[in-house]
This record gives sequence, C-alpha cells and structure tokens, in this order.
Amino acid sequence: DRWFHRKDHPGAHVVLRVDGKQEPAEAELRACAVLCGHLSGVDKGAAAEVSVAAGRHVRKVKGSATGSVYVSEERVVRVVVEPAVVDAFYARRPPG
Repeated sequence: DRWFHRKDHPGAHVVLRVDGKQEPAEAELRACAVLCGHLSGVDKGAAAEVSVAAGRHVRKVKGSATGSVYVSEERVVRVVVEPAVVDAFYARRPPG
C-alpha cells in the first residue's frame, strides 16, 4: 500500500491499496497526491507538497497526538490540485 499526506501540514491521510508487488503507475500516484492535497484543504488550482511512502515505512509515534506518524522513507511530490482530478474522484463515489 502507499500512504499520502500533505508535507509538514495537518490534514488528510490517503491510502492507495496496492495488490501484489507491482509499483502503481506514476499517474495513479500523482492523482492520489492531488486528492490528498484537496482533502487537506488546498484550494483547487493551488500547489501542494505531498509525502508518499510505502505503508511499511509509516509508524505511529508512541504517546503522540492522534494522526501523528513517523515516516522512515518517503518521496515528496509537488502537485497542483487539478479540478478535473478532484471532480472525477467525487463523480466515482457511490451516493450516500
């Protein structure tokens, strides 16, 4: 699995489930990073830096605040929160 979080800001954690050992396509990783930026309060059209890490490299720090984690290996991607990516995500969600 891949874990996404806006770099150095509070906000949403997004998890991309990965089946098998094949690395997700770069376009899929970037779309998840865009969604993470949006869900973390970044306006559409604005840029955000998002940390991406394999789930095995993300650990909760004992005694830390809820949502605080330690990431041992990460890649930081800079993305623009593209309205088309955000709108496509909401269009695919089931009603309710």
